[in-house]
Amino acid sequence: MQSICIVDEERKRLESLGKQIRDHYQVSVLESGRQLEEYLNSGEKPNLILLSYTLADKSSVELLRNLRKQEDLEEIPVIMMTDGADPAVEVECLEAGAEDLLPRPLNFQIVHSRIDRILEVNALKEELQEALKDPLTGMYNRSFAEKQIISCLKERKAGAFLMIDLDNFKHVNDAFGHVAGDNTLQYVAEILNRAVGNDGIACRMGGDEFSIFFYRIGSRAQLSKIAVNILNEYNRTAVENDSMTGTSLSIGIAIVGKDGDDYGELYNAADKALYFSKRNGKNSYCFYSKSVNLNQEDDHNAVVDIHQLERLIQDRKKFAGSYQVDYKEFQRIYNFIGRCVERTHQKAQLMLVSLRDNHPVGASQETLESEIQTLEESIVRSLRRNDVSTRYSNRQILVVLIDIDENNMNIVKGRISSNYETSRKSDCYNVEFEQMPIEGIVQE
Repeated sequence: MQSICIVDEERKRLESLGKQIRDHYQVSVLESGRQLEEYLNSGEKPNLILLSYTLADKSSVELLRNLRKQEDLEEIPVIMMTDGADPAVEVECLEAGAEDLLPRPLNFQIVHSRIDRILEVNALKEELQEALKDPLTGMYNRSFAEKQIISCLKERKAGAFLMIDLDNFKHVNDAFGHVAGDNTLQYVAEILNRAVGNDGIACRMGGDEFSIFFYRIGSRAQLSKIAVNILNEYNRTAVENDSMTGTSLSIGIAIVGKDGDDYGELYNAADKALYFSKRNGKNSYCFYSKSVNLNQEDDHNAVVDIHQLERLIQDRKKFAGSYQVDYKEFQRIYNFIGRCVERTHQKAQLMLVSLRDNHPVGASQETLESEIQTLEESIVRSLRRNDVSTRYSNRQILVVLIDIDENNMNIVKGRISSNYETSRKSDCYNVEFEQMPIEGIVQE
């Protein structure tokens, strides 16, 4: 049952109206503006307010204006009950944010009709809002945000567009599951919504990518402060949640007018700045610049650039177990290790770990994906930090082990097998190992 709050200082009139509509709604009756403020401040949020225009202790119009300024209460529809039909009063109430007016003496049939119509319209508005939002995070979706930004840019040429990307998000889903991944996305949404407040619109672009458009904020100093606060708040949250370890945010910023005048130009500029931020160590923000290197414009950037180069070639994060990379990176590392072996005669081994079908029928693709993830995690836990691993296919993982001979490989295989056996969720597969020494790169 929907809730109605009636505010009127005349008790007899208040009780009569409450009695008339109590069978249809959950009714709260209040006798003053002060009581209404206390009622709302206590956390109550009625579906509609019937407010008397004449109150002794407070101006009803001021109460309504204050209500429209509060983010969590501004959408509550208010019907103003007036003493007769006065055009000036009607204009004043409607401009303050009243949904409708009811002149006294009240016709209860009309009261019911107006309340039902407004509540029905409000319910449709809420459904429409839900359709415009991402169901997981509650943020606006890409399509709606794009339309809002385009509309805003037509009215004023000011503001800034930020692209935000969640770094290393795949690791969360792979290592901790999709529930942890969903929680991480929701943390990001909360941080970005707090950052934007009423100064713009935040949206989830899709996957692990988000955006913010600020309506008026366009100064580099303000935007830098906002970006730093976003990064710091995310990092604090990541420290408190094990599943978010190793993740961070990267931000690209484009300023309206300076970097573009329409949505497409701002999107492309912010996207390029985001790419530069990710390429230069992640967990950072970058303003778009038309120069090739997207460098900051100040002369003292030589020092900043050398630190950016340092981040490019050095990963300061500490990982337990082997170092996981994608296949292309693995190829480069393998070739480098091969040259080192050739030059220093250090021992290194290449190992292929495979899942072989244990049943003639085989298992589903979903089971296979779950088991290869389990095997991958088992390998990472079993190896040292200077070893390197990569997924080669949907059932094979390649590993390079440094400073190890063939005799010690049996110990490594035993650790992997033991870890996998204790973690596996299906008996559809057996683990098989193949190995060969890395003897240097053959020059062709």
